[in-house]
Amino acid sequence: MIKYKKYKNNNSKSRAYNKWYARSVHELMEFDEFIGHMANHHCAFSEATIRGVIIEMETCLRELLLEGRAVPLYDLASLPSVSLPRAWNLPRALQLTVSMV
Repeated sequence: MIKYKKYKNNNSKSRAYNKWYARSVHELMEFDEFIGHMANHHCAFSEATIRGVIIEMETCLRELLLEGRAVPLYDLASLPSVSLPRAWNLPRALQLTVSMV
């Protein structure tokens, strides 16, 4: 079950002004705790293998999104591509941060 709170858009300049929406409520789980959680679900892979796969996935997601490709993640989410104006010329570390919360 997803926990959520209702909120009202109070931005009078928005097309969604005065409409109600749901926002998920979450507690932050640390990466190591998440890896342990996955490994404890009768998983055939070690914590080290799971950690490696997730880190490589994050690297590949960043690369593909910067190439302008949308990346669906099964039933979890679909990450849209991102276009940045060339004039921005941001350092690679600042170009894209993918946060799946």
